[in-house]
Amino acid sequence: MPATTPLLGLVTPSQGSLSGTWGDTVNYGITEYIDIAIAGTLSFAGDGAITLANTTGSASGTAITTTTAQYMVIRVTGTLTTPKIITGPSYSKLYMVDHAGATSAVTFKAAGQTGVSVAVGEKCFVYYNGTDYVKVASSVADGVTSVDVSGGTTGLTTSGGPITSTGTITLAGILAVANGGTGVSSLGTGVVTALGVNTGSAGAFVVNGGVLGTPSSGTLTNATGLPISTGVSGLGSGVATFLATPSSANLAAAVTNETGSGNLVFATSPTLVTPDLGTPSAAILTSATGLPLATGVTGILAVANGGTATATPNIVGGTNVTVTGTWPNQTISAVGTGFGDVVGPASATDNAITRFDLTTGKLIQNSLVTVADDGAITAPQVGSVIPFYYANQAAFPSASTYHGALAHSHTDVAMYFAHGSVWNRLLDDVTDVTVAQGGTGLSSGTSGGVLAYTASGTLASSGALTQYGVVIGGGAGAVPTSTAVGTATHVLTSNGSGVAPTFQAPAASGATKGQAIAFSMIFGL
Repeated sequence: MPATTPLLGLVTPSQGSLSGTWGDTVNYGITEYIDIAIAGTLSFAGDGAITLANTTGSASGTAITTTTAQYMVIRVTGTLTTPKIITGPSYSKLYMVDHAGATSAVTFKAAGQTGVSVAVGEKCFVYYNGTDYVKVASSVADGVTSVDVSGGTTGLTTSGGPITSTGTITLAGILAVANGGTGVSSLGTGVVTALGVNTGSAGAFVVNGGVLGTPSSGTLTNATGLPISTGVSGLGSGVATFLATPSSANLAAAVTNETGSGNLVFATSPTLVTPDLGTPSAAILTSATGLPLATGVTGILAVANGGTATATPNIVGGTNVTVTGTWPNQTISAVGTGFGDVVGPASATDNAITRFDLTTGKLIQNSLVTVADDGAITAPQVGSVIPFYYANQAAFPSASTYHGALAHSHTDVAMYFAHGSVWNRLLDDVTDVTVAQGGTGLSSGTSGGVLAYTASGTLASSGALTQYGVVIGGGAGAVPTSTAVGTATHVLTSNGSGVAPTFQAPAASGATKGQAIAFSMIFGL
């Protein structure tokens, strides 16, 4: 196959080659590719990333595909839900990118780079600068695709925008005063005539600082700077002085029929100097002081306010209580028994429990039992009787709350202690000690038997072993047994796998009489 150029991949036939195929090779490998590299348009519609790659023609055909990188124009159409990514070849190449799609931009880049963004409606040239693709020309300035004008707060309106290529934006409306306009669309009657009269003449406009003259009428709602002393007439004596200098003294001089003297009084927290209030219709004396009870208070004070609610109070006796005399000189006395001062020792132990001394109920004494601030009880080493009785385990308190406590279950005839949030039974003569606790887990065994571990790890008692018999192992999980007592001169003989051995007379070729005697001595026969 002929060699190709490094950038556009054009076929480069060598001298004297391609005999009989020269035309197809040139047309398919050079002419067609020059055609698309100068004027060819490659279109992509909708979403989906695109990777462009060079193709090479031959005598068999152009090999041009829908992603051939040699095209000059790349055109994008359709609605893009996400930015469309187009990856071009990483060597010197110039493209004209036409984004005729909608919604999202197109990113044109080299592999592993960020590339450039082509906005909707934008047409631009991009080229590979040795690292990535960059823009060299665009149909919009710095990414601007349209221009529009807003009237804002000027009072003007606009029409004709936005402009995406060429056009005219028209302004209309009335320019506000704040923006340098008049704020009006036409002048009122006589305004033009008044503008033609010199300032200061009759019929002219009054300017700032000008002379108003004597108008036939006027409304001074928003007027300022009016001098009271010379600009207002009809005021009473002293009123102008008070208005100019509003002091308490000037107010007193301006009014008549006043009472008292001093400063003007306002409603909130005033300070009055020896006032005479007369008889007010209402008054609140919450913070008043100095009120003389003898002359300043009348009526009967209610019980809720610390009084007796009566003008003739009297204390009435009750059970075991007598009252003598008359108010306010009454005497209260106790009668009967069951009352009086409790008498105790001169000193006591801190935190000690108080005990009654004797049976009078009046004398108390110290004790050696203390209760600390955290509830810990300390008692001396003496014979104490403290029942821990409960009817059954269901009546026990919480083992979590009372960790370390003791309790007796009457139904179970057993003692328990609280640990690990559970009640644990204490060892007694009716409790079997398990193997895990160092015992056998059995309450009894067979007389003449032996203990052996079962398959579950517990201990079991064998049956009574034969006196003078030989102990035979039972294997894993089984208890031992024993043989019957053998006859004199018999020897212990194996009966094969799975069958216990027995004592048998020796075979003719078996053990000698001396060997039998030896076996008998060994096994106690």
